[in-house]
Amino acid sequence: MIPARRLDFIDEIHGCIMQAECGDPGSQSLFAPSAEGVWIGDGLFLVAALCWAIFGLLMRHWQIRPQMDIIGIASFSLVIYLPVYLFWLPSNIAHASWGEIGLQAMYQGIIAALLAAGMYSYANQKIGACQASMILVLVPAFSAIGGVLILDELLGITTALGIVVVSIGALLGALPTGSMARQKTIRKKNQAA
Repeated sequence: MIPARRLDFIDEIHGCIMQAECGDPGSQSLFAPSAEGVWIGDGLFLVAALCWAIFGLLMRHWQIRPQMDIIGIASFSLVIYLPVYLFWLPSNIAHASWGEIGLQAMYQGIIAALLAAGMYSYANQKIGACQASMILVLVPAFSAIGGVLILDELLGITTALGIVVVSIGALLGALPTGSMARQKTIRKKNQAA
């Protein structure tokens, strides 16, 4: 019999492949590229996932408090990325209104950097890197659903199935180790009584 954690991982891999929209209309992915160079974005997405995995594991291993994680992320971004952005990347910030700049500062600076990273750090410390990362698998599913609800995008059948499969895998993976076995034992005791 396959251990539950391995089964969760296999389920999530299948869901991610299905979410890659193999052949759905308008898809742009490694499996069905509609433009040259799409594979670069897919590759960078995988590198970003690897970075988050390393971050979560090291944070848990070093037992760093979530507040220090947030300060570290903000400081690293300021020192490494800001000079690159200011001196080498094309920017239209001079043409943006103060309202647009404020909106991005609020979202990127507070919601994405402080709240999201802080909540992930806190979850990582409380439930562990493995279970906290299982929940991150739902990000593409939430993005796809948000695209349908907010942007009126079409959701292909493979993407919808992928969302279901990944969600089931994330749910099973996020359960505490041995919780399914405990539930079976409880059910057997209740049935015997």
